[in-house]
Amino acid sequence: MRKIHDSDHGPRFSYANHARAWIAAAIILFSAAGCVTEVEKPLAQTALFTTRVGEEVTLSWKSKIGEQYSLWYAETRDANSRWNVLPGCERINGTGENIQKTDQVPAGVQRYYRIIIAPAKK
Repeated sequence: MRKIHDSDHGPRFSYANHARAWIAAAIILFSAAGCVTEVEKPLAQTALFTTRVGEEVTLSWKSKIGEQYSLWYAETRDANSRWNVLPGCERINGTGENIQKTDQVPAGVQRYYRIIIAPAKK
């Protein structure tokens, strides 16, 4: 937030940047038709981007060297959701570059995705 000085009434804060950040977060979370991205470790500041064309969902993110990633999905998003590791995405080592993986999702099926980040194992 940006501090604005008002000599008569003390400092005020602008919520314009804060609102833009929430809108950007909403776009990331609901970026793909029928797919939702959820970040498990938000302090890592890794955004998982999803796009869907037909039955193919593409998941991509900017990786960091020294981190290991796994992609998870669920068919529902409630307290009883069962999260599963996306096949082939159990342990993905960060390269410092963008990483892209795909998932085949039948028409009419909605999936929720999240990325788990851990230090890479030596």
